[in-house]
Amino acid sequence: TEVTLTATPAEGYHFVGWSGDVTSTDNPLTLTIDSDKTITATFAINTYTVTFDSQGGSEVEPQIVSYGEKVVKPADPTKTGYTFAGWYKDANFTEAWDFDTDVVTSDITLYAKWTINTYTLTVTVDPEDSGTVSLSPEPTDGTYDYGTEVTLTATPAEGYHFVGWSGDVTST
Repeated sequence: TEVTLTATPAEGYHFVGWSGDVTSTDNPLTLTIDSDKTITATFAINTYTVTFDSQGGSEVEPQIVSYGEKVVKPADPTKTGYTFAGWYKDANFTEAWDFDTDVVTSDITLYAKWTINTYTLTVTVDPEDSGTVSLSPEPTDGTYDYGTEVTLTATPAEGYHFVGWSGDVTST
């Protein structure tokens, strides 16, 4: 008698092969029964690649994760002038990945969200000197985003001349 065996893996698993009195990776498997036979279907859990797109930040190595398992939260990446604001399921940052509850069911890419750092620029005129300083562009709230280019113009009072800048920036 000829029989056909079909192995149907559960969700998240794949068929590996038949073992026992018949060894095969065919699925379905057709065989002729001419004696007692013991055959075992073998399945294995699927594994998936989790890729981390750091969006210009430091590299984060991908992870191989089994179906239904959680991703191990990697160390936060770094990016000059920015603060890391979490991993997201999409490049538009609409849904954060929750490392405590979200599980892997396919190959995925997680996207790093960044918040630009802001800095305060304080400009003063030495009280023993006389003159003014203009700033372009003028801050609306006293701070600037990382990478903003500003121009400082020193205008000495009559009878004075500009000597230079000091503090965090030195220049003449």
